[in-house]
Amino acid sequence: MTAAVITYAFCESIAVLGLVLYFLGGRPTDFYVFMLISLFFFSVYFPKYGWLEEWIKAGLNLRAGYANFPNQDKLRRVRDRQEPNW
Repeated sequence: MTAAVITYAFCESIAVLGLVLYFLGGRPTDFYVFMLISLFFFSVYFPKYGWLEEWIKAGLNLRAGYANFPNQDKLRRVRDRQEPNW
């Protein structure tokens, strides 16, 4: 979760820097270019639905005690913070 917040902050900071350049230089193209770059990075790092659905199901299965979910050991380590979840 923390890694996602930091990633999104970096993606947004690109657009903010473009806004600052616009305020300092007065050229709107600076802001538009940086905003497009920021939107590109948001689209690249946006969570994928399949991964999110798998993660939610795994969390529910781990709590319920089911042992038939793929990548269960990895998800347990992520849940228990034994390895980063990025």
